Amino acid sequence: MAKQQQPAKKGGCLRTGLLIVGGVILFFCVISLIGSQLGGNTGKATGTPATVAGLTTTQSTTSTPDTVSQVSTAKPTNTSVPTAQVLADTPAPTAMPVPTGTQSPTAASQPSNTPAPTDSSTTAAQVASPQPTKVIPTVAPTVTPPPTKVIPTVAPTATPPPTKAAPTAIPTAVPTAAPKASVFGDGTFVVGADIAPGTYRNTEGQGCYWERLSGFGGTTGDILANDNASGPAVVTIFPTDKGFSSERCGSWTSDLSPITTNPGAPFRTGTYIVGRDIAAGQWKSSGGAGCYWARLSGFDGTTNNIIANDNTDNPAIVQIGTSDKGFMSTRCGTWTKVG
Repeated sequence: MAKQQQPAKKGGCLRTGLLIVGGVILFFCVISLIGSQLGGNTGKATGTPATVAGLTTTQSTTSTPDTVSQVSTAKPTNTSVPTAQVLADTPAPTAMPVPTGTQSPTAASQPSNTPAPTDSSTTAAQVASPQPTKVIPTVAPTVTPPPTKVIPTVAPTATPPPTKAAPTAIPTAVPTAAPKASVFGDGTFVVGADIAPGTYRNTEGQGCYWERLSGFGGTTGDILANDNASGPAVVTIFPTDKGFSSERCGSWTSDLSPITTNPGAPFRTGTYIVGRDIAAGQWKSSGGAGCYWARLSGFDGTTNNIIANDNTDNPAIVQIGTSDKGFMSTRCGTWTKVG
């Protein structure tokens, strides 16, 4: 069906209308230019009816070339051309401005959830992409529990009852016999083979001579020490000595028992052990021609053992020290303790 026709305008639509084809509504507009072209003349109309899109129109013109008046209204023709064919033969209408009085189509509303278009003039430099933030995971420190001190369980040990110990018998001391004194007489002996080293004393002899030896060559070089003794004599033989020799000395013994009645008793010519035979203190001689005396630190017969000595023909007084080992004298008479 067709709507009411609108008056023709120069340069506008001659006719407008709506067609329904296959359930689709089509709007069409026939302009005057198309009608002129259908008549074959630019300034005049021929009066020949033109058929456009199945509609028949009759146009007439006046003497003025620019005025075109519509003398007849469109009537439907009785042609049997199908509507689809008419549409196919009709050229596509040219888009024209919407005629006055025609309601403009309403703009479709945009969905509310459609984001507004972004201004394409914005450059990538203006929109700075945020840098991704590096998230460092926080690791909670692991708390190491303190080691548990395991106290070992010790099974109690049964303590045996104390045993009553039998009293230990105290051994009875058996008196040890005094070693037998070594005794030898005059002669030459090998130390360590014939006689043992040690301190010896002799019984009183007349004109006694003794010597300690480093060898047996018979020369004076073999003599370590010697003496011509009057009265009792005392001599110490060392383990390093090779031999010992004596003449007119009687018997030598390792028994050093006192040979005086008491340490403070008077004594005469000879060699005596201080603290055993005689006491330390002040002693006075009766005197005699050629008297010789000596305080001794030992009995090896060398001058190294002489602490002090003197030669006198008159009575002499000597102070014997407590640290002295011995005292000897010859041709001095009798010594008496005076202090």
